Amino acid sequence: MNSQPCNFLLVADVTVDVLSNTPASAFANPVLITTGDNSTLIYRGDLGAFVSWFPVGSTKPGTGYTVTATPDRPTTYTVIANRGACTSDFTVHVDAYTEGCIESDVFIPNTFTPNDDGENDVFRVKGLKLGEVYLAVYNRWGEKVFETNDLTKGWDGRYKGRPADVGVFGWYLKVKCLNGAETFKKGNVTLIR
Repeated sequence: MNSQPCNFLLVADVTVDVLSNTPASAFANPVLITTGDNSTLIYRGDLGAFVSWFPVGSTKPGTGYTVTATPDRPTTYTVIANRGACTSDFTVHVDAYTEGCIESDVFIPNTFTPNDDGENDVFRVKGLKLGEVYLAVYNRWGEKVFETNDLTKGWDGRYKGRPADVGVFGWYLKVKCLNGAETFKKGNVTLIR
C-alpha cells in the first residue's frame, strides 16, 4: 500500500454578477402633482437590469427604467432591480393633491404648549398645498403679538421678548395655495403652559 498523497487541480468558472458599476438610485419628477397629473418615475443604474415597480399596476408600464405614475393620493412606490443574483430596491414618494384650496387642506391647531419640552411648542400653519401664507395672532385686547409670511415660522408663545400669559388668542390667516387659489380663515388658539 502506497501512502503518498494524491495531488490534483480543480478548475471552475465563476460568474460574478454586479447590479451596477455606478451608484444606483431612483427618483420622481415631479414629486408634487395635482391629482390626475403624471409623475415620471426613474431608476438610474447601469443598463441590463430587470426593473419592476410596485404596487403592481400603479405605473405604466409596470417594468422599465422610466415609467409613468398617476396617483390619486400621496403614494410611495418601490422599485426592484434584478441582474443575475443581485437585487436592489429603492422607494420613491409622490405627493398628489386635489386641485383647489379647501378647508381640509390647511391645518391650524386649537391649542399649543410653549413650555420647551419639544412637543407642540410652536403655533403654526401646516398643509401640503400651501404656497404663501400670512398669519397674525392677537391677544384679548386686540394687540398683534405675532405675524409672519414664512411657512416655516410659527409663534413661540412670546410677546415683546417675554412669555405671553396663558389664555385664548385670536388669529387671522390668509393662504395662497400652489394652484393660486386663496382662502381666508380666522379663529382662536389656546396657549397652555
